[in-house]
Amino acid sequence: MTNGRHSITVYANDTFGNIGASQTVSFTIAKPEPFPTAAVAAVSGTVVAVACIGLLLYYRKRSRGLNL
Repeated sequence: MTNGRHSITVYANDTFGNIGASQTVSFTIAKPEPFPTAAVAAVSGTVVAVACIGLLLYYRKRSRGLNL
């Protein structure tokens, strides 16, 4: 069912033609929002990429300084 408020009323009839109805029952469906897995993966990938670039630049600068 979709999120939001819903109501239900049950109607019945028997073989003698009697018709009846229940009281209306109201209820709310509140499904949690899905976890943003794609956004977390994108941010994690960006952090790893920036860290790798930083380490490469650090080691490149360090190795050039040692060759002098």
